[in-house]
Amino acid sequence: MTNAKKSKIKNTVSTVCARLVLILFAVLILVPFWIILVNSVKTPAEILSAKFTWLPQEGWDFSSYSSAFDLSLSKYTANIFVGLKNTMLFTLPPVVIGVLASSLSAYAFAKIQFQGKEILFTVMLLTMAVPATVAFIPQYFLYGAIDWLGTPLPLLIPGMIGSVGVVFFLRQYMRGIPNEICEAARVDGLGGVGIFFRMILPMSTPGIIAQLILTFITAYNDYMKPMLFLSGRPDLYTMQLVLRNLGSGRNDMAIQNTMANAVIALIPLLLLYGIFNNFIVNNIAVSSVKG
Repeated sequence: MTNAKKSKIKNTVSTVCARLVLILFAVLILVPFWIILVNSVKTPAEILSAKFTWLPQEGWDFSSYSSAFDLSLSKYTANIFVGLKNTMLFTLPPVVIGVLASSLSAYAFAKIQFQGKEILFTVMLLTMAVPATVAFIPQYFLYGAIDWLGTPLPLLIPGMIGSVGVVFFLRQYMRGIPNEICEAARVDGLGGVGIFFRMILPMSTPGIIAQLILTFITAYNDYMKPMLFLSGRPDLYTMQLVLRNLGSGRNDMAIQNTMANAVIALIPLLLLYGIFNNFIVNNIAVSSVKG
């Protein structure tokens, strides 16, 4: 057997093994989603059955989806669509303003020379090593002292300041933009702010959009902060808290309703993933190479 044939066989075997591993991981990731979907359309009796089935055996029951579209609010919980509305209201403003603020910081670290820049950037990165949960207790007492508890302000205002992770990502992205462009803009009379908005921001749009999407997904799935800061206000509950309340029961209907509402809650993220998947992956790869 020639070396060329051996090399071809080796490459084929490697490709097959890699694809089998990827298929295995894909199955492990998709199975929980399938279980949620199937349990949302099983009858209540079948859900509590000791025997698990991959498809409904006693008929398809869509009553849990019908109840999900009941837009009434009760004293104890909120409808999933009310939670979705609150999630959007409390998520979109801090995500958009916060990413813009982070892009300004990233521009300063990437393109402006000032004393102590590297030290300041290093200190900022060190804050990423501190678990976010460590700050929840002092935040709770702080927001209580200024009467922010039970209002959306703790979810809105801090996020508008920006994020260290977004600053790091966009700094890496902006470092790939040639410095000669900024120098040429200064020669033409643009200042630092003008260079950012007229040159750097348009050229960094793909990276900024990618961070907008990733930051939105993180905020969309946030559970801890709404639980701490919106306690006792069902009318302000985000979708994660609504799902928690729907699943607080241990009967068959609670399980079925939770599964159906979880499927509804997944739809916006699945649409976002389907539309922007390649966009996000490509821009993360480009940014890592530029860095």
